Amino acid sequence: MNGERAVAEVALARVKLRVDSGEVVRGTTARSVAAACDMYLAKAGTELQTIRTDRSRCRRICSTMLPGGQMFGSLALAKVVWRRIDEMYAKWAGRLDPTTQARCASTLSKVLDCAKGAGWVRENVALQAKRPKVPSQKPDVPITVDVRVALDCAREADFSLYA
Repeated sequence: MNGERAVAEVALARVKLRVDSGEVVRGTTARSVAAACDMYLAKAGTELQTIRTDRSRCRRICSTMLPGGQMFGSLALAKVVWRRIDEMYAKWAGRLDPTTQARCASTLSKVLDCAKGAGWVRENVALQAKRPKVPSQKPDVPITVDVRVALDCAREADFSLYA
């Protein structure tokens, strides 16, 4: 019996070493999306304004109510799959500006990357979800004739402005 205990302690010590080295991913059932957001915000080494906006986006992510009445922030990381993320994006559609939707999606991806780096999840499932698109606006580029007319007017009105 004493030999069995010593063998078990050695095996436990080996498992602890593998977990500490990151070789074995720890369980994620007790870790929520909100906890991952908190960890990301604590580790984020960015400017103060960026941290403020990321904090605001994390609040929006965590407070989004999913179909079924569960808050996204209370989901265990082990239960976060791309379908749940798509459900959250669908809730945002029509309620948030498309640019805000895309920025919140980007923050969620950064949060899950941070959780992956900490060994809380094996992969960033946000990369599999269909991200909200940012509408692009093509610039209104003047034609050559309009540029020449503007330069001629500037030359006549104020030569220093023209120069």
